[in-house]
Amino acid sequence: MRRKGAEGLFNVLTIVLLGLTCLLVAFYAIVLVNPSAPFNPLPPRTPAPAAQLPPATTPASGTATLTLAAVTDTPRPTETATASPEPTASPTPVATLAVIAPASPLPTPTYTLSPFPFTVQGDAPIPIQNSFNLSGCKWMGIGGQVFDLNGRPITAYSVHLEGGGLNADSLTGSKPQYGPGGYEFKLADAPKQTSGVYRIQLRDAQLTPVSDWIAVNTFGDCARNVLLVNFVQNH
Repeated sequence: MRRKGAEGLFNVLTIVLLGLTCLLVAFYAIVLVNPSAPFNPLPPRTPAPAAQLPPATTPASGTATLTLAAVTDTPRPTETATASPEPTASPTPVATLAVIAPASPLPTPTYTLSPFPFTVQGDAPIPIQNSFNLSGCKWMGIGGQVFDLNGRPITAYSVHLEGGGLNADSLTGSKPQYGPGGYEFKLADAPKQTSGVYRIQLRDAQLTPVSDWIAVNTFGDCARNVLLVNFVQNH
């Protein structure tokens, strides 16, 4: 009798457990199909409605209106890298050796002998003050000497004078106050300046010209009233 009662109780519990299981399956099935069922203890969250701005209306006079300006992204300028040209290296100047042509040898000076064997000595005629006679400044003339190749005085040669109305000769050695081979011509009683008036020429004992004509210019002062002209043999 006690065994039957236990089996009946076990059967009742089994039926109750089976019923609860069916209810639990039905609950999950409904929640799966409709998560927003009122008996779902963990319903899904409903997203809050987006805030809507009231439609823009024309503001009445004296009413402040807040206008939200649309913000746009302004594109930034793109930096473009520009390659700078690399400096070009200038070629280093190369020193060049200038070739200097050898200088031409200086020409050897040549001396042309005078066509006459006698020429004047130095820069003659040389104006000097009269100290060869007692006339002093009351005299004007030409004087000098003649020398051979060895510098010895030559006598018996003739010095010929022309100009100013004069045509005269003076023998070398006749005026020793100028030296052993001295000669002299008196031109005037007082110094005076002339140019291209007087000329003299040396001649040998046969009166053959042995020098070129020498122009003798005079001066109008007492410090230059004697014109000194020496002749020297050159060949």
